Amino acid sequence: MNNKLPFKWQLFRALNYLYIIADLGILAILADRFTNQSYYSPVEFLSLAIVTTGFLILGSNCGINLFILYKYYPDQLPSKAIIKWTITLLVLSIIFAAFLFFVTTALVIEAIDRGFNDTINIKQMIALPLLSIISLTSLPVFLLQVALRKLIRWNYNAGIDQFLEADNHA
Repeated sequence: MNNKLPFKWQLFRALNYLYIIADLGILAILADRFTNQSYYSPVEFLSLAIVTTGFLILGSNCGINLFILYKYYPDQLPSKAIIKWTITLLVLSIIFAAFLFFVTTALVIEAIDRGFNDTINIKQMIALPLLSIISLTSLPVFLLQVALRKLIRWNYNAGIDQFLEADNHA
């Protein structure tokens, strides 16, 4: 990978790392929740399992973004399997992030309505900013993820065209 990335891709890299850190924080809170309660109703267990899976998907999406940025940028075409994984994780991430955005918005509105005067436990005080970070960085990460795939494909095709032109003039 080129050591000097353009600002756009440095921002993309930083947002993905920030996203992963926030995601790991939420997963730690969820793991604590799983281990500190001895019994879950089927609905509670299913809800926690779905939410945990959603956060694992979000983290995996950012991980594959960083992998593509480091390994394939600026002009190496990823394999079809990696492209399929990227598209699948992107679609699932968008669905979960949309759900998460609405949940986070509702939690922020509830916290504002309460005036932050009610007793809020430490996990909620940590979770709300982490959820906000994930919600606010989702759109730029998703848009830049698509732009990165397009740029890599365009650079790859331009390199092939340049090679073929040079071969025709020889």
